[in-house]
Amino acid sequence: MINEDLGLRVMVGDRLTVRERLVTDVVRGLLLPALAILPVLAALIWISVGRGLAPLDRMARALSARAADDLGPVAAGPLPREIRPMGAALDGLFARVAAAREREKSFTAFAAHELKTPLAGIKTQAQIAAMAPDEATRRQALARIEAGVARTDRMVRKLLELAAVDSAPEGGGEVVDMTRLVSDLAQDMQRLAAERSVQLGLEMAPGLFCRIPDPVLPAVALRNIVENAVLASPSGSEVMVQGVARDARITLSVLDHGPGIPEAERTRVTERCFRGAGAPAGGSGLGLAIAQVAVERLGGQLRFAPRTGGGEAVQIVLPCAGPVHEGGRASEGRDTATRS
Repeated sequence: MINEDLGLRVMVGDRLTVRERLVTDVVRGLLLPALAILPVLAALIWISVGRGLAPLDRMARALSARAADDLGPVAAGPLPREIRPMGAALDGLFARVAAAREREKSFTAFAAHELKTPLAGIKTQAQIAAMAPDEATRRQALARIEAGVARTDRMVRKLLELAAVDSAPEGGGEVVDMTRLVSDLAQDMQRLAAERSVQLGLEMAPGLFCRIPDPVLPAVALRNIVENAVLASPSGSEVMVQGVARDARITLSVLDHGPGIPEAERTRVTERCFRGAGAPAGGSGLGLAIAQVAVERLGGQLRFAPRTGGGEAVQIVLPCAGPVHEGGRASEGRDTATRS
């Protein structure tokens, strides 16, 4: 410090060794406790992370030890809240894979069971035709072969439809004109109806649009129901297909004049390969099962009820993402009808 008025100059000095010792003491005071606490902190972190990852380790060991065909839920003990969603997602995945495998096994079993008998019959009739002593016996055997081939063809078609419906994707969707879909289906079924001398009629509100996950599914379901109705109806009768929309739902009804479904069999008619006492000859027992699976894939309902005056009334009730008429107006189930 310098003060020229007073003529003073003050100078202060310090030794460098004192400053260096001070810095050394500060560093030593911080470093030694840090060196002592760091191993303890590392051990605590190691233990904490290990305990936190233990459920994942248990789950990994459980998955590694299970058999390839074990698709049950992951039994790895209680899971922490943070990884419960992953456990639930794995269980859901296993459930979907198990369902897909079960569908494949069922398809194989049904195909083997249902095709064995008609193929054996065709082989037998072919042998009879080859060894027939006269033309009448040969023609009779050939006629039975033709009937067996027709039945086998129908069975294969049903099995392929069942496999396609079982593997149909869920979610998504596109807008389908249900009126046109039913009309096109009726045209395809006219040949079968003519062979059975059955009239096929339509009463559809025009322009019934519906957003559904897969447009093939309602066609498959309705075709199998109409086919069953035509085969069950007596000659000269009528099978009526009706369609209305109400409350964001479309209801397709198939009405026939057949013998109907006995009350005792009503809860079993959608079982695969179930054929009731009054089922038409040559059936496979898969038609209503296919319809049931297709309707379930669409999130709808398949309903059966006796028809007033005799016969059966089968309804397909489909939820729609806003069924509309042409022009985008909301559907109100108009009375306008088309008939063929």
